[in-house]
Amino acid sequence: MIHAIWQGIVLGLAVSVLVGPVFFLLIQTSINEGLMAALALEIGIITGDAFCITVIYFGTSSMFGNLFGNPVFIKWLSF
Repeated sequence: MIHAIWQGIVLGLAVSVLVGPVFFLLIQTSINEGLMAALALEIGIITGDAFCITVIYFGTSSMFGNLFGNPVFIKWLSF
């Protein structure tokens, strides 16, 4: 249980560091280029994130196909 919490903390910190440069790029673009360029950049960021999430979801769905019907997984959820 503690191991999973630590893995979650490490993953959360890694993701927050990776998101940081995009946030600062968005601020810099809005200051230098204006609102429309910042909106275009934001739409690109959202589209890219949605594409990555979709690819990951469909890529792993076959791997975890019948996971919720598995009694071991259900027992793990109720720890």
